Amino acid sequence: MKRIVIICLAALLLAGCGQQEPAAPQVQMDQRAEAAPTAEPPAATEAPRVETVVVAPAAEAPTAEPTAEPALAEAESLVNRLVTAWESAGFLEGLFPYTAEDALDYYGIDFSACRGGAAFAESSGYTCEAVVLEADGQTLDQAESLLQSHLDAVKAQFRSYDADALALAEKAVLLREGDVVLFLISPNAEQMTAVFRDLTK
Repeated sequence: MKRIVIICLAALLLAGCGQQEPAAPQVQMDQRAEAAPTAEPPAATEAPRVETVVVAPAAEAPTAEPTAEPALAEAESLVNRLVTAWESAGFLEGLFPYTAEDALDYYGIDFSACRGGAAFAESSGYTCEAVVLEADGQTLDQAESLLQSHLDAVKAQFRSYDADALALAEKAVLLREGDVVLFLISPNAEQMTAVFRDLTK
């Protein structure tokens, strides 16, 4: 009887030991679970694709530069060339330049409505004056009319007390050629007009 019990116990022990073998597959499953993170790095390889977007804005930058050239045409305007020639010949010595506001106050001419304009006068006495402007149609008509009215007022003013200044005003130049009006009260009016005609030939 004891032998039968011992044999049964041994059989049970052997049967119990045989059931522990399935633990090995658990290790294989754990290895599979550990192997899963290796599938994640490909997601990181997608990030460099964003860098290609930065290249697009840089290609548009050069289109802004070609707008710098139109200023060169203005620098070569007749008004600028004439003023430069007068200065080189010394005809503007003793005269100071008017600002656009000065010209508007003194003559009533809005230089901002003209293609080009310059005005000079003596710092004291205001006997000598030089005005040149370039404009279109009605603007030029109005400027010429305003300068004529100014010349008439100057003559009337000098007639009452300054014979020498009146003589100079009587020889004033007010001419219009093309899109340009020239006004001069100066001992050098004839020579300054000659420079103007040389530039407008």
